[in-house]
Amino acid sequence: MTWFNDLLYALDFEVLSGDVPQPRPPADKVREMIRGSDVIVAVLTRRDKIEGREAWRPPEWVQNEIGMAYEAGKFMAIFAEEDVDISGLVPLVTQYEWWNREKLSEVAPRIVRYLVSLRNAVTLQPVAPDQASLFRALAVDLGNRAAELANVERTLELNTWGLPLIYGRITGRFYVLPQEVQDKVETAYSAIDEMSNLVREANRLIGIGFTTRGVLFGKKPDLESAMKKKEVKEAIDKIIEAKPKILERVEAAVIDLLLAGWPEARQKLIAEAAKKGLKPPLQYNLSQDYSGNQDLSP
Repeated sequence: MTWFNDLLYALDFEVLSGDVPQPRPPADKVREMIRGSDVIVAVLTRRDKIEGREAWRPPEWVQNEIGMAYEAGKFMAIFAEEDVDISGLVPLVTQYEWWNREKLSEVAPRIVRYLVSLRNAVTLQPVAPDQASLFRALAVDLGNRAAELANVERTLELNTWGLPLIYGRITGRFYVLPQEVQDKVETAYSAIDEMSNLVREANRLIGIGFTTRGVLFGKKPDLESAMKKKEVKEAIDKIIEAKPKILERVEAAVIDLLLAGWPEARQKLIAEAAKKGLKPPLQYNLSQDYSGNQDLSP
């Protein structure tokens, strides 16, 4: 079902499908895909009505895939539609969850929790307290910068200190974070520096000075009046043009930091979207939802 696919993508699962034809027996193709995967998510839907019973058989090929996954020793999550006959191997190999296509909003939080626990069991190591605090400090700092970026073409102010990053580097804690997180955080702060240079140039043209870390000094003139100067308008246009890509880099870092430092926050976002029948967010719009000193915990 598309609904389950959306949840899996939102929770950063890489979803593989056996729908693409290949010149070999389908069972061989599926078995190879299962062996190369970390987890198997099986959705058992009503397929064939069982005569004399208020029950349905699920697709036979899905049950075969469950058997292949069990044989390969893979983690599994099985979601069975109500009134589907659960027999054979399924009750023996793993816990399963019931769902009802008419009541997806009710079962969404439970299913999201199940998938999050599955993903954490496979991919996430326990986060040490000092790492968790750094994850959160970086997320808050970048969230604050994102809030400034949202209006930067009007305020022409952007703090570039990045104290949590400086602290993490000095103590060495930053360098024990997952490499993918390090890369995204570094990219985010580099993007902020790029925007800071554009803001600095715009303010120079207006006639405002800076300290070495980008803090304004001097009285800022009315921006509307300053925009009448061609060079000032061109500088502001550069800021507006660059903002989406820079904000995207900051958002990407915060998403990873949220997942690592506040897994329950990401889980809540996805569950709420699923309950409303919306496609779960693959990105979190910081420019709309974060403000200066907002606590990111749910």
